[in-house]
Amino acid sequence: MSFKQLYLIFLGLFYFSLSHAAELTFIPTNPTVEVNQKIALSVSGTEGLVLWSTFKGEIRGEGRDVIYVAPNEIGKDTVTVLDSADNTKLLSITIIPDKKNETPPILRIETGMHTATIKQISVDANEQFLLTASEDKTLRLWDLNTGNLLKTYRVPIGTTVEGKLYSGVISPNADWVAGAGYTRFSTNDFNIYIFNRANGQMIQRLSGLEN
Repeated sequence: MSFKQLYLIFLGLFYFSLSHAAELTFIPTNPTVEVNQKIALSVSGTEGLVLWSTFKGEIRGEGRDVIYVAPNEIGKDTVTVLDSADNTKLLSITIIPDKKNETPPILRIETGMHTATIKQISVDANEQFLLTASEDKTLRLWDLNTGNLLKTYRVPIGTTVEGKLYSGVISPNADWVAGAGYTRFSTNDFNIYIFNRANGQMIQRLSGLEN
């Protein structure tokens, strides 16, 4: 048998396998689940043994119907199914925050100034900006030349003391500012919040810190 004949046979078998590959279908097709919660998943069109795997969560059960347990992390996870005939398919799962633990928004009135004791001040290397940290739960940035308020930075707060700031610092090059204080009430998991100085966006949270 010539090489050309072998190639044609191989090519025919390849396209035959593609045409007879099973089409796997997930239910639900676009699942959404809260962190640490469960959701039932099913797959149809499989042949023989069905194997499930996931990157972040946990699969409980076996066969075509299983339970998916979401991780303690919002974002995306991927579930993979593989059967005995090598049919495989990926399922994307969206993981959202736990709605039961969400707190209602706390209304704040912007006064343009601090409304409680200023606990710490910080100045950049060029003495252009002054940062103040206050028990009113805000960091405020001021123009040292004019005294005008330039930016207000707000950390996550609670209804009591959570969010009161006792320290604040601006980097020497004035690229970022940071604040800390009662950033997690009644536990040993306090946070330092770091903001972009110019646009006010929180860029990092350093967590797991002792008081």
